[in-house]
Amino acid sequence: MEDTRGLRTDDIEVARRRAFQKTRVYNRIHKCNESPAIVIVTFEFDLLKQFSVKNFKFCDEEWLNFVLANRLSKSKLVLYNDLIHNHDLKYEVVFGPIADGKVSELANYINKGNIHISSVRVSDILTNQGRPLGMQMSLHTKASLKCIINMNYIELDEGRK
Repeated sequence: MEDTRGLRTDDIEVARRRAFQKTRVYNRIHKCNESPAIVIVTFEFDLLKQFSVKNFKFCDEEWLNFVLANRLSKSKLVLYNDLIHNHDLKYEVVFGPIADGKVSELANYINKGNIHISSVRVSDILTNQGRPLGMQMSLHTKASLKCIINMNYIELDEGRK
């Protein structure tokens, strides 16, 4: 698949489920038959000390607003000017809970003016069990990619959904 956006998590089962889910959507949209795959990346965590890091340990209002703000248009960011975001790459590395797949949809509604950001609650972007999908780390600058030691690509077996 050419779409390089993806989930960054330390939970292989979460990554596997998400790969199947995203590949089904991709195949339906692009009318193709790509196979799901995951990339396993090994990091040198000691190198993280040299980068600006944002760490969300909990699913709280700050995390919710950050997650949504990173998907808002620049005009909406101006409107909600008190939101922290990472459009300016002030955080080279971000750790935090993984929201479910509704974040982009909610941000789209906010961008179109259909809902106000204050109407979105943390529970709106958690799983049906009220939990995040797991934890993730995302690297936002070329410099932060220096933390990567090794990468392996694994194509998943279609029979093990």
